[in-house]
Amino acid sequence: MKDLIEIKISIAIPVYNEEGVLRNFLDRLLTQTKKPEEIIFCDGGSSDSTLSILKEYQNTNSSIKLIKREGQCRGAGRNAAIESSESDFVALIDVGNLPEINWLELLVEEIILNREIEVIYGAAYPEQSNAITKCFSSFILGKTKHNQMIERSVASMVIKKEIWKKVGKFPESKDGSYVVEDLRFLNKLDEENLKTANKQSAFTRWNVPKNYKDIYKRFYNLTLGANRSGYSKMLVGGVIRNYSLCFLI
Repeated sequence: MKDLIEIKISIAIPVYNEEGVLRNFLDRLLTQTKKPEEIIFCDGGSSDSTLSILKEYQNTNSSIKLIKREGQCRGAGRNAAIESSESDFVALIDVGNLPEINWLELLVEEIILNREIEVIYGAAYPEQSNAITKCFSSFILGKTKHNQMIERSVASMVIKKEIWKKVGKFPESKDGSYVVEDLRFLNKLDEENLKTANKQSAFTRWNVPKNYKDIYKRFYNLTLGANRSGYSKMLVGGVIRNYSLCFLI
């Protein structure tokens, strides 16, 4: 227990128009069994009540910090939040992912077990609340993911701040467009000889698109981002096929 308290860790989160899910997300972060030193939200210019909700929670929770980013893309948000953090380790998550109550504690346990660890991967579990989300999740996970989890995701991981700097931070776009920053960052980590650990029990519940309109938006942004970033082949390898089948079903 003493070791758990001694490990200082921050949480970095990009936000943009998150009013629909933000309160539940904040409540879950603030009741984690391992308390973070700070929870840093980096806003990309929200036009809904996202900022007012964050300021409301700030009034009673000093650990919550709110900053703005110059670039509008999520990569810029992640970078700005991590840059402003004061801990050696930073946990990454998105507002669309609801963490289990012991999510952060389980990730930090890996640091206690091995003080030389540099990256810990948690997992993301796609929520399957209706026929569309079940179908969508199956295509995302593929036939090999029998545990129904995404095992490497920037929406559930811890990284040493110095490693984030070493690999060149998250890719950013000048115009705020989606540039597949998460996949590109994970690929950069793979290129380094890092000390990593996997902790599937430390998972978040991913709020996947629940209707065809949201699925189309996700696919549209993914396609544009992949084309801009030179990841078009990724689509040919199954994403287009899976999305098409999802629409047909």
